[in-house]
Amino acid sequence: MNQHTMMFVSCAHADREFARRLIRSLADALPPDIHFVTDIDVVSPGDNLLANITDTLSKADGLIAITSEASASSEWIRSEVAWALAQRDGKLPIYPVLIGSPDSIPYLLRAYVYIDFRDSAKFKENVTILAKAIAQNIKVPRLYSARRDVVDAEELFIDIQHDNLNALRQSEIIERRREHTRLVLAIAILFSLLSVIAIPLGLFVQSGDQLREVASIVLSPIIGLLGTIFGFYFGRNSVGGTDPHGSPASKQKSEVP
Repeated sequence: MNQHTMMFVSCAHADREFARRLIRSLADALPPDIHFVTDIDVVSPGDNLLANITDTLSKADGLIAITSEASASSEWIRSEVAWALAQRDGKLPIYPVLIGSPDSIPYLLRAYVYIDFRDSAKFKENVTILAKAIAQNIKVPRLYSARRDVVDAEELFIDIQHDNLNALRQSEIIERRREHTRLVLAIAILFSLLSVIAIPLGLFVQSGDQLREVASIVLSPIIGLLGTIFGFYFGRNSVGGTDPHGSPASKQKSEVP
């Protein structure tokens, strides 16, 4: 359990005696590493009351709001409730404790289930209920939970990056295989074309000089085309060429931070 677990108790001045009794009873029912504080515990003469209380609430693991006619008429109590609701994205546990009329419950806490302490004969029973609710909400320390969330987020990010890298490598391999296949097909087609032209030439051309002349006319563009294909292929896969996705390699490198 978090050794710094702290519950802030919000109460009007007229309800401080009840608050002290409630704190003593909760302290007996809960582990000793859970501390209860009120506004008078976090301020001293000369302190900024607003700054101290808001800072305390930002570190609190829960708020016990003692509601009564006295608290209902206190602007300061309403402010403490509003500040508590703003903590941890509205997820700070809040426990309304009713000791006055139900109408005294602040409007902002009307959606919360309150514990009715108006019957003094059920005080110990209600303390047990409240202590159980607090214990359930602090089973997982807040700091540990926040760190676990960070670790989970980092692991998820690493997994996504790993998957993206593998996908990129697979796409590059597939693209290179396609280029190899296209090159082999182009060479095979050219040699087939050469064979189709060369065989009739051998049959109809009589002299060697004529054969060489016709062959040079026919073979020159074919050889030139082969050279163009080889040049394009090896130039595409060189350092200054284009990456498999069609963007210049030099541009891709310059964009990497």
